[in-house]
Amino acid sequence: MSNRDQTGLHAPQDNLPLELTSTSQPGMDADDVPAALFANNPDETAYIDQSDVGRSEGSTMTDVYEGNADTAHTSDGTDDFDMLVERELRAGETQDSMEAVEEGLTYVPPSDPPMSLDPDGGTGHDLDDPEDDDDTTARIRAALQSDSSTIGLVSRLKIATIGSTVVVRGEVDDLDDTDNIVAVISEVPGVEAVRDETTVRGL
Repeated sequence: MSNRDQTGLHAPQDNLPLELTSTSQPGMDADDVPAALFANNPDETAYIDQSDVGRSEGSTMTDVYEGNADTAHTSDGTDDFDMLVERELRAGETQDSMEAVEEGLTYVPPSDPPMSLDPDGGTGHDLDDPEDDDDTTARIRAALQSDSSTIGLVSRLKIATIGSTVVVRGEVDDLDDTDNIVAVISEVPGVEAVRDETTVRGL
């Protein structure tokens, strides 16, 4: 029984060589390797090196031209971590569609739709707000234009709206034209009174 002792267990093999790993340093003995592996990390916590963190793409020529150059980079070229988390863009990606076309980058649409105020879009109106007099006048002209009995008279008339009262002036051919004008205007919503100040040609 050359390899077993009296208890039947394998005899310890003290003469086996211990192969150094790639983490060992020159001049380090084999017995020192286990201690060296945990010397810098005694709590066995994983740490991420700065080189392991991806960096966002720097400012392109389009950014500089449009005045959107990214100034969140430090002097040594490292990225601000908060900006990196917010953008989550990799190298060669952009959320600007025009920049993607001009610079040949990959377009990544934003997660939330962009929202901006349009100063030319006007302001919202409540349904309970009273209508403007100009709106009422425009609807009156549209009604006269759409009626066959008054379509030829619209260009001759001057119409003014004061609240719910409409004043009509102009020259018409006969009294029937006057009656037709008043009848059409009276049917327009919001009109309560029509003051006819038209004149009949030849009278």
